Amino acid sequence: MLSEELFLGIASFQFCFVLFQWYIFRRKEYIYYLLYILTIIVYFLLLYLSDENHYIYAGNNGLNILYIEKSIFLLAYGFYMCFGQLFLNLPESYPRLNRFVKLIEIIIFSYCIINFFSLLITSDFIVHAKIYAVFSFLSKKNIGPCYSNGRYMDICWNFCFNTCRLA
Repeated sequence: MLSEELFLGIASFQFCFVLFQWYIFRRKEYIYYLLYILTIIVYFLLLYLSDENHYIYAGNNGLNILYIEKSIFLLAYGFYMCFGQLFLNLPESYPRLNRFVKLIEIIIFSYCIINFFSLLITSDFIVHAKIYAVFSFLSKKNIGPCYSNGRYMDICWNFCFNTCRLA
């Protein structure tokens, strides 16, 4: 297993390398990949700064579970989906899949924004768990009609949301 410093060093090098590539080629997908790498670095840096129970010494349980385990993790997924959408040229190549990915992106970024502002207002864990549950339910309900194949929908659902389920 990689040590914490080695992993963060490799991720930081990758960030600098992609930043250099963006400077040369000026392609939009590099920006989303840079944001993805940055959120991964922040996610693991915050995990490494926490104790064995994944609690950061500053903050409360809601901050640890809802920001680190849910929002930052989902934000990384969102940026990677934006990168993949542009890199694979989904709007022209696969317009149906592009609509699905766009809907997932909107749900992920909406959840992260609402969760951020609601945590500024209240630090009640129950409120934030309900927000997470509502977004999970709405996403599964709204994305379901996009594809008639239920098995495919369940795979996409598990990939996008169940990896970040409440502990």
